[in-house]
Formats: sequence, C-alpha cells, structure tokens
Amino acid sequence: MPLVTCAAIEDVRWVDSTIDTFALNDTVHIWRVSISAGLKHSNAHEYVLNDTELDRAAKYHHKKDNDRFLLSRILLRVLLGRYLGSAPETIQLLVGANKKPYVDSLTAQKIQYNVTHSGDYILIAIAETSIGIDVEQIKQDFNYSDLLPECFAQNEIIATESSLDPHQTFYELWTRKEALLKATGKGIDQDMKLVPSLSGGHNCTAGVIGSVADWMTVSFEVIKGYQASVSFENTVSTLNFLEGHEVLM
Repeated sequence: MPLVTCAAIEDVRWVDSTIDTFALNDTVHIWRVSISAGLKHSNAHEYVLNDTELDRAAKYHHKKDNDRFLLSRILLRVLLGRYLGSAPETIQLLVGANKKPYVDSLTAQKIQYNVTHSGDYILIAIAETSIGIDVEQIKQDFNYSDLLPECFAQNEIIATESSLDPHQTFYELWTRKEALLKATGKGIDQDMKLVPSLSGGHNCTAGVIGSVADWMTVSFEVIKGYQASVSFENTVSTLNFLEGHEVLM
C-alpha cells in the first residue's frame, strides 16, 4: 500500500542559478518567476517557440492569458535546454496519459517537469522522477465551503475549520492534493477527498492516487499571499528553490 507523506517548509530561500545548478543529482528544482517582471525579458526568447505554441497563444482572448502562456513556455524551454544541453527550440514537449506533459529527450538524461500558475506567479518543477506542482493565490474572499464536502475528508474539514487561518489551511491542503494527483498523472476526480493532505504519513490505496509508489508532498510559501505544494516520488533528498527571471536575462 503506497505511503504518502505530507510536510511543510518554512522560510523558503529563493536563490539565483549558478553554472552548477543544472545538475539534478536526485534533487527537485523549483523555479519561480513573476509574470510582470519576467515579461520584460521574454521577447528576446520568442524564437524558441514553434508555430503550434504561437497559434495556441494567439487564441487567448485576454492579453494576460496570452502573456502568461508565452512566458511559461519560453521559460520552460530555456530551462530544459540548460538541463539537457540542447537548443531550446529543438526540445519536443509531448503530452501523455491524462494530459501529463513530458520531454521526448534523445539525451542520456531523462528529466520530467510540471508547470503551474496563479495570479502573478509561474512555478516550474523539474526532477529526474515524476513530479507535480500546484500554486494558488490566497483569496480571502473566496468561499471554499462548498468544496469541502466533495474534496476533503472529515478530518481535513475539521482541521480547516478549526485553523487560526482557515483560508491558508484550505489552500495548503488543496495544493497538496492537486500536486500529488498531477505527479501521478491521475488528475482530479471523484477520489479527491480520499487523497491525503494533512501533515504526516498516510497509507492509501493505489487506485486513489493512481500509483503504487511512495510519495512526498511538501508545501511552501512562494511569496506572501501565494501557497504552493510539490509532490515527488519519495526517493529525492533535496529541494532547491530558484529564481527563474535570471535565466531569461
């Protein structure tokens, strides 16, 4: 029976990349970029996008959606190019079961990635193992109560409603569930309330999470007002938190 362990990291330190950053060595790398800041440097890299990506961007009706998609895809390609030692425009980005993205790499290094966005922030997680990440902008006026019976177990509902900061707790638990289901490729379905999210270790059936492996799910604050979680197979020893704007400069 798979073991899912949930935890939180306090006071995350985001650092700029160095020449040694792009060797994973059993670590998970989490990149963040502010959309408003990153757009200042993205135009110089639009050449890395293919016609399909440009056509997809053009279909967004709102400029903010167009900008977000272009920046996230540009940053993803530039980052993957650094990890794989390949030209960003040559990287093949494919979609597998349940729309889980993956890299079709001809190099010896096989890496996986996941992308998430909310508000002004994009996060990209990169690892040598299956990975999932979710970020949510905390909205104090969001009425989450209707979601609790469908998506949270009874002990999770109690933990949320009794918390000193119910909104923050809701988003922490929600992002943990989403990150894990993105990592396994199962996606959100009727089993979401059975996906464990409280801190500690939880045994659950493989059918609930879509995997027979053991998983680690870690929550963290991106910046004040943004809650995120990342989930990965429980074989990784270290998490690195990295600033993404620097690689576009």
